Amino acid sequence: YKMAVPHFLNAYKKDTTNSLVIERLANSYRLVKDYDNAEIWYTKLSKTKKSLNTNDLRYYAEALANNGKYEESQMISNKITN
Repeated sequence: YKMAVPHFLNAYKKDTTNSLVIERLANSYRLVKDYDNAEIWYTKLSKTKKSLNTNDLRYYAEALANNGKYEESQMISNKITN
């Protein structure tokens, strides 16, 4: 996943509205436990997609929690159950 990041970043530079590329960047950073960057990209994803699916919400909440943003993480987690 770490090796995929530069390729996804290049794709993002070509089309900053491509939610699939943004999602893959967020997931790549999450999977290498770079939660700071995962949070950045899940935030971008939340602004690009009309609604996040359950996995996106779960992973976004996970990144926030790992960054010590527990209240924000809980707010995102609550969207899963609603």
